[in-house]
Amino acid sequence: MQSKGVHQISNNIVTALEEYFNDRIEGYSVYDIMDVPHQMFTISITLYNYYNLAFKYNRGKSDMA
Repeated sequence: MQSKGVHQISNNIVTALEEYFNDRIEGYSVYDIMDVPHQMFTISITLYNYYNLAFKYNRGKSDMA
């Protein structure tokens, strides 16, 4: 079974965040993308034009800062 690529995983997460928060997200960016030797990326979002959150995905584990 082939695993999903980091771009597909990050797109799924961004889509879920956009559906959940609707117009409360001011913007987002995906960076620190790495697929080899393991999957890792960071998504930064701005909520309510005030809160800056960073969602870090590393080897299937996630952390919100």
